[in-house]
Amino acid sequence: MTHNLTQEAVFLAVPMNRSYYQDIEAGDGNPTIDTLLAIASVIGVPLAELVR
Repeated sequence: MTHNLTQEAVFLAVPMNRSYYQDIEAGDGNPTIDTLLAIASVIGVPLAELVR
């Protein structure tokens, strides 16, 4: 279940800076698995769903 979070809520909860989070969302970032796991946890989806 996703939580209808804003970008700001997600990048602050992870934590990371806004521009890096926007790069990840745009497919331009190179996040570590730990970062992806943190994002998936914050938005409430399994990692597999996040990366597909």
